[in-house]
Amino acid sequence: MDIQQFNEIAVDITSLQEKINQIGKGFFHSTSLSESISPFNDKIYFGLYDWGLLGAITESTMLLVGDTDRGKTDFAKIIMTALFGEEEKGWHKTDIDVDFGSNIYSDNDFSAITQGKTTQELFFEKPWLTYPGLIWDEPNRAPAKLLNKLLHILEKEFTLENGKKVFAGHEFTIDGNKIRYQLNILSMNEGDEFHGTNEVDRAARRRQTIEIPIDIFPTSMHDKKLIGKYRNGSLFFSSDANHITQVLNIMGSLKTIPISPEAEHLKLYLQSMNSCVHSLSRSKKGINFSEKICKTPQGRHAKEAGCHYLAAYPKKMCPNVYGLSDGVSIQLGRIARGYALIRAVKVIERILNYLAQNRRLSTENYKHMARHTKNMNTFIQQIYRYLGYEDNNAISLDEAVHKFVNTYIKNLKVEPGDIHAVFPFVAYSKLQLNPHWVEREYQGGKWYAVKDIVNLAYTKTIDFQLHHPDLFQAISDNGYIEPGHIRLLTEAYKNDLWLNKSLEAYQLQHREDEYKKDFKKALKNLISL
Repeated sequence: MDIQQFNEIAVDITSLQEKINQIGKGFFHSTSLSESISPFNDKIYFGLYDWGLLGAITESTMLLVGDTDRGKTDFAKIIMTALFGEEEKGWHKTDIDVDFGSNIYSDNDFSAITQGKTTQELFFEKPWLTYPGLIWDEPNRAPAKLLNKLLHILEKEFTLENGKKVFAGHEFTIDGNKIRYQLNILSMNEGDEFHGTNEVDRAARRRQTIEIPIDIFPTSMHDKKLIGKYRNGSLFFSSDANHITQVLNIMGSLKTIPISPEAEHLKLYLQSMNSCVHSLSRSKKGINFSEKICKTPQGRHAKEAGCHYLAAYPKKMCPNVYGLSDGVSIQLGRIARGYALIRAVKVIERILNYLAQNRRLSTENYKHMARHTKNMNTFIQQIYRYLGYEDNNAISLDEAVHKFVNTYIKNLKVEPGDIHAVFPFVAYSKLQLNPHWVEREYQGGKWYAVKDIVNLAYTKTIDFQLHHPDLFQAISDNGYIEPGHIRLLTEAYKNDLWLNKSLEAYQLQHREDEYKKDFKKALKNLISL
């Protein structure tokens, strides 16, 4: 992404953030949901509003689950109003119950029968299906059979009773192709204490790209104080402006952000967790897998005492965790691109804030603020170090900041930290885990199990990349391993099956490329005979 494009996109992002904050000024939730490390080694926090914007610019269906009275629906209304304007003009909210059916999303014109019209004209879709934003409240109150229709609506393509095919979403054209956009936000109370609800199956959960278990991120005590002081009833949301064009501009820019080799490796590691050396299929899939297979190996490993990988990971993680599917991995990459973009905007905002603070500190009135001056000097020094300057006088501060911004944006890509940050929200209900293991090791808290898994994957891949930089570069560049690297590679993953499997992807690519070269060479020789 070049600096000019970034500047335009950053203005759009900042504008939308301000709009969200303005619309939601009576909604108090300051608890951060995720964090990243800036180039200055301090933390960048992502709050609930940041995740709402992230869902919009990646067109990700969002699901908010948790106890009642947590503000899930209010949050959805704030995002929709800020981005798409007034209800029933830019977005629509549907309350789902046991009577959810075709009358919710379609109308009929029975006069068509007496007027000699076709059955195609008897039923027609409701106009709100083409809005850029939809809220679905309590989808788990609909029976599973009826919920299937909602899944088709979320995919923006479904069929009415008369066979008419309907395409949902806001239509726009890009490069001559018609595309439809729609942000869907679902909110539901979940738990045994809520009567009249149904369990949402895995297929339905998989279609919710971003899932936020709101109980994990409760309002702070300061939030509670503000709520008690300023909230006297329901929030009122009003905005006439529809910012769909800005949302689409930002979304279109994401394809310019590449995924770094290090981040790609982390994704592959997370996909490698299906591997099992004692399985006949070499995977936990395709067999009736259980921990018993780890303790009493089958097939050609039958004489072994047991699988040494059982103790290689903390909390007996190996037999109780499954790998990320290909489809979810694609979702993970898309969300991470949006996350990286918002992260970059936050970094540049921080620089501008520091510079403004530096100007204030340069006046006589602020010279007594020694602590702030020290922090500012540290910040300035980090800018110069990032650019490779040991001397802060090598170039002026303005030049250093300008060079930093250009360099940072030019090198913007999805980093392992971005994958690490978004993984729990993408994989929360999609990652297959042994529920008994989650109950035993994490008090039934799946969120904490998922966090532990991505922490392990992040640590393992980063350690390998840092300790063997030449080897990782050689593998990630072309998959070729020098003879001298074989011993290092064997030692690196002798106790980590998942690392072994993740690196296999690069080596197979190298072999395939070499095969194609040999085949073309042989074919050329054959033709010349």
